Amino acid sequence: LPDYKPGLGGLFVAESYRGRGIGTELVRAGMNVAQEQGYERFYATTVAAQGILVRLGWEQVQVAMPADGHGLLYQFEFASDRHF
Repeated sequence: LPDYKPGLGGLFVAESYRGRGIGTELVRAGMNVAQEQGYERFYATTVAAQGILVRLGWEQVQVAMPADGHGLLYQFEFASDRHF
């Protein structure tokens, strides 16, 4: 797997707190940081959070095989007129 950077990873919401929008807000916070730092693209590899990423406008670019198992590689392209 090529080195896709910057990347979003290591996010976890305890089961008792799921379904409250916490995961979505964590992803948005990461996106805000990447955008503020001037990145044009942002990447994440996941299976569990794919629904969140799709709702926020991420695009699946390939099936990935990271060291910890399989996942789907997603990319988000920042645009000046795009809000998430």
